[in-house]
Amino acid sequence: MQYRKEIDGLRALAIVPVIFFHADFTLFTGGFVGVDVFFVISGFLITSLLLEEHGNKHFSFLNFYERRARRILPALFLMLLVSAALAYRLLSPWDLSDFAKSLLGANLFIANIAAYQQSGYFDASSAIKPLLHIWSLSIEEQYYFILPILLVVLLRWGARVLTLGLGILFAASLFAAERKLSQDSSAAFYFIYSRAWEMLLGSICALFSLKQLHKVSDWLHQTAAFAGVVMIVFAILTFTQDTPFPGLFALMPTLGTALVLLFARSTTLVGRWLANPLFVGIGLISYSAYLWHQPVFAFYRYQSLNHPTQNAMLICMALSFLLAYLSWAFVEKPFRDKKRFTQKQVFMSALVGIFAFCSVAIITHQTKGFPNRFPAKYANAFDPPKVKEGKICHFTPLNSQSNMDGCEFGDISSSWVVFLIGDSHASSLIGALDEEFQRLHIKGVRIRLQDCPHSIPGMASGQVSQKNQQQIDACLENFSAFLKLTQSIANAVVVSVRWTPKLYPIPHVIDTFAYDNGEGGVEYKDPASNYARSKTGELTIDGEAKRQTIIRFTQALANSNKQIFLVHAVPEVGWDVPRFNFTNYMHSEKVSASISTSHERFVQRHAFISEALQASPASNVVHIKPEEFFCSTYEKGRCMAQINYQPLYYDSNHLATEGARPLAHAIGAYLQPSSVPNSNAPKLTAH
Repeated sequence: MQYRKEIDGLRALAIVPVIFFHADFTLFTGGFVGVDVFFVISGFLITSLLLEEHGNKHFSFLNFYERRARRILPALFLMLLVSAALAYRLLSPWDLSDFAKSLLGANLFIANIAAYQQSGYFDASSAIKPLLHIWSLSIEEQYYFILPILLVVLLRWGARVLTLGLGILFAASLFAAERKLSQDSSAAFYFIYSRAWEMLLGSICALFSLKQLHKVSDWLHQTAAFAGVVMIVFAILTFTQDTPFPGLFALMPTLGTALVLLFARSTTLVGRWLANPLFVGIGLISYSAYLWHQPVFAFYRYQSLNHPTQNAMLICMALSFLLAYLSWAFVEKPFRDKKRFTQKQVFMSALVGIFAFCSVAIITHQTKGFPNRFPAKYANAFDPPKVKEGKICHFTPLNSQSNMDGCEFGDISSSWVVFLIGDSHASSLIGALDEEFQRLHIKGVRIRLQDCPHSIPGMASGQVSQKNQQQIDACLENFSAFLKLTQSIANAVVVSVRWTPKLYPIPHVIDTFAYDNGEGGVEYKDPASNYARSKTGELTIDGEAKRQTIIRFTQALANSNKQIFLVHAVPEVGWDVPRFNFTNYMHSEKVSASISTSHERFVQRHAFISEALQASPASNVVHIKPEEFFCSTYEKGRCMAQINYQPLYYDSNHLATEGARPLAHAIGAYLQPSSVPNSNAPKLTAH
């Protein structure tokens, strides 16, 4: 296959925005689409090579996977080796155990599944996960386990059948991606079935012979190639984490990439621009740059007590490119030389490396991150007790309810039933409520409504779209079904949501999404816009529309005539408390006895939601205010996040068991169930 400089230039156009995006530079809000550009390029190049070899009768599965091993594994293994050593030195036991899962996934080419199970791509914790980025390599390798077999089988019936087959798979995968976005956006982002269409697009481009394209006029070559670059740049500069992705919106950068691959040549303006030495040089080291940038960023952020400055991140970027060049020059290039390393040596090295890394990952996870590296007295400070769904119960469909599922806890034999609804803040209460409800002989059921990704019925996140309007309708319908179930079965409902970020933005009222404590603690979290319906039914960020939505939500709950517990805003910290403790220890071998933030800052940030939640005067609504437990009680003017070396949070805003207990006790104090368990209690979930 003839080498095309402009494709390496296109790789540069992909990798630079990805790195700037991961470095939190706001200019490249859509920099993540660089990965999609890589997917299309990869599908194009690999399919072109396979078709050429098949046409020349030189195709061999063994040779194909040898090339993949030479291309992918040497630089990957070096990065994993360095990252594993740094992880052992720098990460807390909990995070090292988490790292081990990623290490195992990277070597078994299921890193995308591991990433899905651990966090979303845009979640705050993703910024400090050294191996999160390997998900895309796993997607590619999963595709290339299938592609050669698919090509060989379909080519038996000719090129037309191959084109038709790839086209059908492309459409099916794109349809699956778009459909899955409304059900589970993280699954749509990470899984092969919703990503394959991007590589299939590259494969389809490879089917168009150069001879056919040579018949196209020079004007069309120039125009199409230029349009392709514009489409890619437009996505890089305008897409955000609110953009539904990787569904139909992903067609913008991927079709743009396809146009460049098909029409950019050395004779076109775009081809000459992409083939300039700087772009080509960056493109040549783009794979290694992709490998190294995330570990460099993540480890630096992890050991930083406060949010890194842009200058610090620029230095990290420079280090990433330096490591990339060294990796390319002294690892990638030598291992591609068949005279230096035979096929047998490549496969043996691959097997030994995979076995070694998998063994290290399993041992590390089994030992729970080697906690004996650090003093036992700080164990809770580094990893406070916390309980969420999964440890106590698992979600199963509610009997006769297809639009919600439940997770039972507490005294599940009791006839007294309390529903728990909300987002991850509700989940963080489940451990303490389990203790309290067992003491009081109450059955708790954590309810999860289908088609309600926002947690507040009547609101939507992302962008103004007809799909969000439809999702609001579906959520409100499911919420009505929940209210009927509440009236027939439940005695009380507990509601806990991370309210203020779920209302962002409200002009001049809520102007920031992630919390900045003003003392150096800033969350790693990208903003997500939230909308409510105006009086005319349009989606808006208007504060009054959001206020009325909150009031309608709480009033609907109150109208059930059951006892309603509204948990107000939990004070945010800014710092990830256990990680802040660990970083302090790594810097000074000491841990602060207490951690706190400004009470005044809390009041200012949450004034809007505090007023909205109290707007309904219903007598059956009990207001549980975490502020009364954490703020100005232990230290005047301060909201406590840690007391006597015991964290009240397991990250920057979710309560650990110790922090959740006061709220659970307050809720329990209002409940007066019978002290005698009822063995004939209704079973709400399918067992």
